[in-house]
Amino acid sequence: MAAEERDPGTLRQMGALAVAERGGVATVEAAADKPADPSGFNAFWGMVAVTAEEAHRLPDVVSKGADNPLPGAVAHMVERIVNYNTAAG
Repeated sequence: MAAEERDPGTLRQMGALAVAERGGVATVEAAADKPADPSGFNAFWGMVAVTAEEAHRLPDVVSKGADNPLPGAVAHMVERIVNYNTAAG
């Protein structure tokens, strides 16, 4: 699940995504957890779901230097995500 976001400060705090829509399907083109440079990102994730076969890759979503498994995934876009783990939440 992802929500559109353009604020660089918010994208630096969250898991940032570059999402593109083609043919009515939103797809993750790039992903980074708390990027120092959020340019090029236009959304952030609020939840990641995977199949049992891919569950072992979940730590890679937030690991620095790991091959992030999110690019290529379908993004279910929602209007708003509230993160209760941040001061702004």
